[in-house]
Amino acid sequence: MNEKIRIMPEYSAQGIKKQVSPLLSFAIQKSNELLNQNKIINNPLIVEHGCGLLRNTKELIKYYDKIILVDTEFQLKSLHNFEGNLLTIEQYVKTKWSRKNIIIMTNKEYINENNDVDIIYSINVLDVTHPMIRKEIYKSFIKTMNRNTLLVVILSRNDSWTLRLCKNTNKYFDGYVFKNRDAYTFYKNWNGNTLHKDLEKRGFKIINDFTNYKYVGLILSKK
Repeated sequence: MNEKIRIMPEYSAQGIKKQVSPLLSFAIQKSNELLNQNKIINNPLIVEHGCGLLRNTKELIKYYDKIILVDTEFQLKSLHNFEGNLLTIEQYVKTKWSRKNIIIMTNKEYINENNDVDIIYSINVLDVTHPMIRKEIYKSFIKTMNRNTLLVVILSRNDSWTLRLCKNTNKYFDGYVFKNRDAYTFYKNWNGNTLHKDLEKRGFKIINDFTNYKYVGLILSKK
């Protein structure tokens, strides 16, 4: 596919009722262990970069009280179906998790803030964003990480049903596109250690790897 098309990664977000990523619980425990190796941090500030429809947020709030949720302005301002009610992400968060210290930011707001972030979680994001958007996401990570900040990257891969839909006719950049509502969604299958190499090339160092055939799971720091 050569023509210019409108890609909406926001349309790839799965709803809050969907299953949490199977690697997330382990990633939280492991990243907390690594974070506290040199200095005990009792109340870390974490970021979910690409919070989507809060599918994985519901797991993160079990472990953390201070959370920054980051996504596009479109995603944050749109009304979504949360438990039968049409609400924005901010409205739902205030209703459901009012006792937590949760800040909501657009990706543009976040990159310009000076937050002392302990852990950044990127879950099911880098497989649904095309190269130009990924480049901006990497820049945001690098800019907002200090030498002690951990980056946790989790995504699914090698799904046979999805791969059957990936053909030459819908190939786009380094992935594939699929018609979705009034736009397209994007998908890249990060097979082997392709994501490992991409992140290392972008200035990150892998400090823990819990990848398997179906999922990539990495904890990284800034080089």
